[in-house]
Amino acid sequence: MGAEGRPPLPVALKVLNGRGINMQGEPLDSGGRPIPAAPSFKRTIPEPPDTLDKEGRAIWRRIVPELFRVDVAREIDLDALHHVCQVHSMWHEAMLEVHRSGISEDMLNGGTRQTAAVRTMLQATAEVRRWFTEYGLTPAAEVKVSGAKYKLDKAKDSDNPFTGQSATG
Repeated sequence: MGAEGRPPLPVALKVLNGRGINMQGEPLDSGGRPIPAAPSFKRTIPEPPDTLDKEGRAIWRRIVPELFRVDVAREIDLDALHHVCQVHSMWHEAMLEVHRSGISEDMLNGGTRQTAAVRTMLQATAEVRRWFTEYGLTPAAEVKVSGAKYKLDKAKDSDNPFTGQSATG
């Protein structure tokens, strides 16, 4: 069983939402408690896996380098990123099939229903949207992860009105 409730915020977001820094230079969360440092993971931009098809590799080349550039993705995320690209590729194939054969099919009882391609496309859309949100690849989610590259620098933050610090006092 997984943990219940809201998942914990990344350290960078805790810093952004926090109360500045204490006398020891440690960032503080919104409750005034010191925020422990996040683990440091190796961040190198990998090549797309061989198991991805043409569309999967294309989406990999569009999103993965940018995620690594802004320190959102890590080497440990490669399986998840592979999954995102594979599901996106499935969505693309389903979309092409919908264009070829339409969105509905006739049933034996005289009714109609969505084609399997439409159902696959809708399921893949929902899955890709969840992953894109996780990695900040939607406009709303981008705001949540934009602090991932944020580095606390006492000298720069001393004049920042949002840190609770002031150069004058």
